[in-house]
Amino acid sequence: MFSPSSAVSSGLILLMALAVTPALATTVTFDVTVTTSVDDDDPSTPAADFFDLPDVGTTGTVTISVPALVLGSTTPIPFADGVGNIVPASANASIGSVSAALEPNPSTFADPGGLVGFGDGLLAVGNGSLALLDVSFPQPPGAVTTYAGGFVVFAPLTGATPTTLGDLAAILLDPAATATFSFSGDTVNSLDTEFLASGPRQVVIPLPATAWLLLSGIGAVAALRCRRG
Repeated sequence: MFSPSSAVSSGLILLMALAVTPALATTVTFDVTVTTSVDDDDPSTPAADFFDLPDVGTTGTVTISVPALVLGSTTPIPFADGVGNIVPASANASIGSVSAALEPNPSTFADPGGLVGFGDGLLAVGNGSLALLDVSFPQPPGAVTTYAGGFVVFAPLTGATPTTLGDLAAILLDPAATATFSFSGDTVNSLDTEFLASGPRQVVIPLPATAWLLLSGIGAVAALRCRRG
């Protein structure tokens, strides 16, 4: 038989379990807008003949994932032989006709793949020591697809240089954080390409608030059944 008190008790237990779950900095998505879009350095040549980068004002998303980060962790940022840090990360961008992705770095700073870089109040995801990025967008046959580029997260509330995994997590999870995705370079047609999009992180409902909504729903169902009984 259904018991309203048992439903509420179950809800409280679930709420307590959610409250003690560690906050893992896994994946954060940002809503970005194109602010720089240069397809051709020769005004006399129609850019459409060579490239089709999204126009300024085009919107899209940037997603960054760093599974190793835990908010509050005091674990020092690991380094490989003093050359560079080895915190694997993945990142992707989808903005109009432009897309780019970095898979996590497999082992060391020298290998290709996404690694976390950092500075005062910022967290970057780049392609190991190469700082190169494969970008997909409409362009003529034979044009290069690899550019200098990457992803950066700026957190104004955490200005100090990170020293621990918890510091990096604080940057990624900062409610005021913004992300920038950019790339640039010269193509085989000797045309300069420059692209930049930036914007704030998507609004999310904190886990405790979600739990309270769930508990409220359980209580409402319990009250309704009690009246019907």
